[in-house]
Amino acid sequence: MKEYPYLPNTPDKIKRIMLEEIGVDSIDKLYSDIPADILLRRDLNLPKSMSESEVYRETYNTLRKNKVFDYSKIFVGAGVCPHLIPSTVTVLLSRGEFLTAYTP
Repeated sequence: MKEYPYLPNTPDKIKRIMLEEIGVDSIDKLYSDIPADILLRRDLNLPKSMSESEVYRETYNTLRKNKVFDYSKIFVGAGVCPHLIPSTVTVLLSRGEFLTAYTP
């Protein structure tokens, strides 16, 4: 088994080396400044592990439940509210005689 010193399930040998390096005898001393009544003294209740595709599917299904309201368009254009732009505007803007150096 390859040992990774940055993972929480690091072998005890490596944990001891890391603790010696920072000058602490035990991991409990690292948490000595935290009040005992707020420390979690039980195992975490984590869900079962999932593959990447399962996580994607779960996330996608959860996000599909969201309602999307596009309020951001209200603030575009310095207070100009969303409104109907007639199709003739696009036609006129594409005509060369209506273009000047001052219009996009």
